[in-house]
Amino acid sequence: VCVGYQHAWCDIARTTVGPVQWLSWFAQARYIVTSTFHGTIFAIKFRKPFVCSMNPAILNKVGSLVADLGLEDRVAHGSFERRVLLQAIDYDAVFARLEPQSAASRDFLKNSLASLFD
Repeated sequence: VCVGYQHAWCDIARTTVGPVQWLSWFAQARYIVTSTFHGTIFAIKFRKPFVCSMNPAILNKVGSLVADLGLEDRVAHGSFERRVLLQAIDYDAVFARLEPQSAASRDFLKNSLASLFD
């Protein structure tokens, strides 16, 4: 299933989906192959086995994200082997690395919003 794009190698293509449908496809997927930053984010959020096919437009954002989370083996520069999708991801370790960054983001947002009302 391809969501948001048309690819000849997909059995089903859903090119016009809203955000709720898009998220639903990701939440229900067994595996995710993506070439987008948001696809990578939601693969991680939903704890799915994934591969990100790297392209120059997302190289910096996805590169730093996967490096910070120890997921460099999930990046494909060109083709990838299916075995990568079958390898388990230790999402407990991934989220342990992600939590301090999430907490810092929440604190920044809280402080920024609070400063609007001072």
